[in-house]
Amino acid sequence: MSYLAFVLLFFFSACAHRPATVKESLQYVTASPEFVEIKTSSELAIELKYATADNFVGKNMYGEFNRAFLHRDAAFSLIRAAMALKKLHPTWKLVIYDALRPRSVQHVLWNKVKGTADEQYVADPEKGSLHNYGLAVDLSIIDDQGKPIDMGTPFDSFDVLAQPKLEDQFLKDG
Repeated sequence: MSYLAFVLLFFFSACAHRPATVKESLQYVTASPEFVEIKTSSELAIELKYATADNFVGKNMYGEFNRAFLHRDAAFSLIRAAMALKKLHPTWKLVIYDALRPRSVQHVLWNKVKGTADEQYVADPEKGSLHNYGLAVDLSIIDDQGKPIDMGTPFDSFDVLAQPKLEDQFLKDG
């Protein structure tokens, strides 16, 4: 087993026992050297949708967990992406809509869609989402006026256009 595979296996095993509440999750994440807080900068804006009512559930589920965190490896990749965008469009920036998501919030999201056609868009909290490990980020790009560019679908879209498994077909179809 490679060193990276061992570290990931250890990390995912440890994450399975994370605290259940949003407050406990915030305490865990801020105390862990594995996670870093992502802050607004000239390359990044933060607009956590689940810390507002502007999401498919229609309520703030993050409460005091209103800061963006990522696993340090994901944070490094995010910074690289932000710098690449800056080179192409100096006045544009990435806007983060969701980053590390407490498992308790994953339960709320799942309970909203469980048993419906929309459950294919939300990870079962028993299995977890990459968001629960700080290894996924939902983002868009905003222009120099602070307006999101068209990415095909809005945040929290449960439309067929938002289906990752259909991406190759959409690209082929143009």
